[in-house]
Amino acid sequence: MRYLWQDKKTKIEVEVERKMRDSDVPPDKPEAIEAGMEVEDFAEADWEKVIIGGIGHVGFGQKGSW
Repeated sequence: MRYLWQDKKTKIEVEVERKMRDSDVPPDKPEAIEAGMEVEDFAEADWEKVIIGGIGHVGFGQKGSW
């Protein structure tokens, strides 16, 4: 799955691909640098996961769920 992370200080966004069980693992150094972050900024990065959407569905006889 793909996840979007943003550094609170620099506002740089990094999209990473992770297994679902690793969804809380922020970007590593090579991923952040590839997205345009400076090496010095990576050491002080404060990452937060950005929720960009979800998929809703309605099953037979159900009100719907996410």
